[in-house]
Amino acid sequence: MRRALLLVLALVVALPALADGPVSRVFTFKHRPAGEAVAVVEPLLSPDGSVMVRPRDNSLTVVDDADSIARVAQALARFDSAPAKYKVTVRLVRASTRPDGRSAAELGLTGLPSGLLPYTSYREVGAFQTVTAEGGFVSASVGDPYVVSFGVRAAAGDSERVQLVRFELGRREGPSVLPGVENVRPMVRSTVSLLVGQKFVMVATPSEASGEALLLLVVAERSGAGS
Repeated sequence: MRRALLLVLALVVALPALADGPVSRVFTFKHRPAGEAVAVVEPLLSPDGSVMVRPRDNSLTVVDDADSIARVAQALARFDSAPAKYKVTVRLVRASTRPDGRSAAELGLTGLPSGLLPYTSYREVGAFQTVTAEGGFVSASVGDPYVVSFGVRAAAGDSERVQLVRFELGRREGPSVLPGVENVRPMVRSTVSLLVGQKFVMVATPSEASGEALLLLVVAERSGAGS
């Protein structure tokens, strides 16, 4: 009887040690690629923790202590949210130092960097507006012969910013070389980081002495339930 009692006590003492051991949990993602979640998980792991990507079912396997797993679960719940949608407005204006156009006020050109641009007259070239989610890609005419294209991506770690990646302003030139493919000469290529709701102005000019430029005015605003 004494021997049986000692055995029971030993099992009771061992239980807390088992509870503190490593925990394995699988996280499956609905909206985001599992590979992108590794950057979210790794800073939250203990020195003994590990994470493994399972691309076949878009999941991660995380092994760590219970407290770390709880932190990871909270972070991944925020990470795997529906992609935000943005309404992006792009406007193209030709600016000149010659008095052959309209004033900035007449065209409603607010938010231009005062004192930094030498131009005094402006002519509307074109504009377009689109709604697209993170990960989407847009290509549209912004007044013949100009085309603007870009992808939409959230700025990592900053919910107040959105990035327009592979942003390009191009000009159609001559007939297409391939059927269904426009012959577009790139004029500007960049990645544009925007504060949500704030106007961004990009100036494209052959030289400072030319007296003419194309102004791209871009605004991104949140749109829809996914925002």
